Amino acid sequence: MDIHVARSQADLVNCFKLRSEVFVIEQQCNPVLELDGDEEATHIIARDNGECVGAARYRIIDGKAKIERVAVKKSARGKGVGKAIMEFCISELKKQGVKEVCLHAQTHAQKFYEKLGFKPEGETFLEANIEHINMTMKL
Repeated sequence: MDIHVARSQADLVNCFKLRSEVFVIEQQCNPVLELDGDEEATHIIARDNGECVGAARYRIIDGKAKIERVAVKKSARGKGVGKAIMEFCISELKKQGVKEVCLHAQTHAQKFYEKLGFKPEGETFLEANIEHINMTMKL
């Protein structure tokens, strides 16, 4: 598997297509909400044998990072793609000197993020009509 910062227009198109499959089609999120903040984000793509199997993005706001839109192709789930994407993002953020990272985890994925070292904070909340919880990690 190859994971890297999306550098080309083709990479971005593949990231957005996968995110649409996961968030808009599978989870029925509003497509307008799904694309918000993309222009100021760093996009990550995971490929397996040339096929886009995962995507994510992160933004750095006031020295803190927020990882968002972590998506894995349905056929690639359970194969370590999500973990590899998260480890790549964390590594990139450490290289940039970021000291803290947060994310809004869908509650069904909370244990996944806890295994990576994220800690839940506060109460659950609705985002795009899906229950989430804020999670943070010190780097």
